[in-house]
Amino acid sequence: MSIFVRQVQMPKWSCVFVNDNFLNLEKDKFCSISSDPITKDMGTTDGTLSVWEVSDVSKKSIGDIALALIVGQAHLNRMDMMWFCLDISGESPINVKNTLGRSKLKDMNSYHHDIVDLNYTNILPVVALFATALHNNQYVNFLKDEMTELLLSAINAERIRKEDLPAGIQKDIEKYNRRLNEVCK
Repeated sequence: MSIFVRQVQMPKWSCVFVNDNFLNLEKDKFCSISSDPITKDMGTTDGTLSVWEVSDVSKKSIGDIALALIVGQAHLNRMDMMWFCLDISGESPINVKNTLGRSKLKDMNSYHHDIVDLNYTNILPVVALFATALHNNQYVNFLKDEMTELLLSAINAERIRKEDLPAGIQKDIEKYNRRLNEVCK
């Protein structure tokens, strides 16, 4: 069994939890999930969905994935990350392929995978995985300050250089440092 992580937007999935009316897994049919979380968080490209593999569900392991994703964004923001377990031995209708990531956090790229060959029929088990994982509280939220601290740790550990980050993230780091200095005066 492998553990995979994906960024989601938790507010979009709030409809999943209303009255426990999310999925009827025994009957393998949907009760009432809005299309918003599916289309927003499961946006595919050429029938593939990007996920990242972790060895455990610690906040550090999942934080490293969040960090790999945030370094490619324009600004630092909060990140909602969910995880799910998947047997990739070949018995699953979900096909996973190890593909090299394209994060600026180079040491994380080997953890990237794609769920491949997705179509109308076989995306439903993936939706079920997501909904079930979120229903079972298999997610962690990283606030903007936490993401900034993770990024500063990565810079200090020389995993990434500050000058290699987008200008908006560099400004976010400077604002964070100024704010800390104001508090410490």
